[in-house]
Amino acid sequence: LMEQHKKTWIFSTFSSAEAILSCGIDLLVRLGVVFVWIGVESQKEIFSKLKDVDIRALIKEMQSKGISVLASSILFLEHHDRETIHHDIDWAIGLGADLHQFMQLTPLPGTPLYKEHLEKGTLIKGHPYTKLHGQDCLCFHHKHFKSEEAREITRKAFEKKYHTDGPAVLNMAKTILDGYRRASD
Repeated sequence: LMEQHKKTWIFSTFSSAEAILSCGIDLLVRLGVVFVWIGVESQKEIFSKLKDVDIRALIKEMQSKGISVLASSILFLEHHDRETIHHDIDWAIGLGADLHQFMQLTPLPGTPLYKEHLEKGTLIKGHPYTKLHGQDCLCFHHKHFKSEEAREITRKAFEKKYHTDGPAVLNMAKTILDGYRRASD
């Protein structure tokens, strides 16, 4: 209908890799999607939504067609220790997304993850709800990290992304130009 009525729209959206693959990147472009926020979580295949997906190739193809990508990773997963967390950070940066969000694992009340931590007794008692935003401190006892360490590790991940790939706004501009050039060709 958009094409039939010569209507142009611009969308930013959140999606999973499997949803993008099922509808196809060309359809996203035709719909006017210019920005996708996608959860990549971790290089360790612990999320079925990423099984058998070449996430790096998917990001590159979206960017080549003018779609900027914000990839999102989870830090302080159960398998993370002092070495593997940095491997995941490097892997995430290596995906080459225009922007990257590093979030701390945060069991929120009402979720299965919260219930699991409650049953295991790993929640930090009295942790304020105002700190349940995934950027400051952990609200549970991690076997390899203290809650207070989370802020600095997360901050350094963002800094490393910046020093590796430069300002996100320039990355997004490059993606737009690359997509325009490709469409023009």
